[in-house]
Amino acid sequence: MAHVGDATLADIHEYILLISNRVMEKQAKPKFKGFRRPKRDFPYITRTYRPFTSPASISVSLSPALSVVWDSSIASLRYAYPTSMQMSGEKNREENRKQILYMESANVPFSFIRGQKIDFKGYDLIDGNPEFIYQVGKIKVREKISLGKTAKSFVRHFIISGLALNGDNERISLDLNHQKHANIKVSKGTLTNNILQLTATEAAEFSVEVSL
Repeated sequence: MAHVGDATLADIHEYILLISNRVMEKQAKPKFKGFRRPKRDFPYITRTYRPFTSPASISVSLSPALSVVWDSSIASLRYAYPTSMQMSGEKNREENRKQILYMESANVPFSFIRGQKIDFKGYDLIDGNPEFIYQVGKIKVREKISLGKTAKSFVRHFIISGLALNGDNERISLDLNHQKHANIKVSKGTLTNNILQLTATEAAEFSVEVSL
């Protein structure tokens, strides 16, 4: 508005200040109700940030009381937490830690993974339950996670193919050491001090149930 001239601009400015004195801007009323998270049928999967795990992790909400986090970078379950907890935000990190119901201790769960590259293949949904698929060399693993017998228990069902062991004298191991109290039952193999030993025949298909 330079063509108006400085004197006229000063008059306009003074006029605007005069008529707007003590005038409050009217706030538009919201046209929509506040956002509410839609109800979802269990189980369901969430891909979002979770603390105490890698960015490549997946949350599986099994019931209103129980969710678990599965980490595709190490091909294993990380921890379980109440579904009602958001489990997000660095400022709430310590509060989130207190809410964890169960946490796996091992970063290398299966003995055949040590020093080997994990090739995560994704997951299939079976009745809504995810079955995670990954490969380590010639060994292919499918791990399905589902709700257990109670609202605070979950089952990890494994199918392993491609194992090359020297008969039943040689075994693989699955490290099930964990923090916080939990009862662990296995369908096959020998569980001693939270280490599950399996022959090739047993490892072909077995399950681990964790009750909190």
